[in-house]
Amino acid sequence: MQKEIADFRQRFPFLPDTAQDFDSWLRIVVSSSVSGKRVHDARLAAVALAHSLDGILTFNTADFRSFSAIHTVDPRSLIASLTTET
Repeated sequence: MQKEIADFRQRFPFLPDTAQDFDSWLRIVVSSSVSGKRVHDARLAAVALAHSLDGILTFNTADFRSFSAIHTVDPRSLIASLTTET
């Protein structure tokens, strides 16, 4: 499992927060009428978009369906593809 984790970290680097994140988040919240707990998902989507990414790695792909600019990848599907490659 440690090798798989290392592979994930290499393929999906962690992103720092930037000043553009807030502007991106605000646009998403307003355009998608996001409120409540969903603002946290909107923040993750905003960080991805602020860094010019179109995808996010998450176990909760359904939580991001309303953010059409974001493609989601479930880590379990990557594990399955990695184990079939070897």
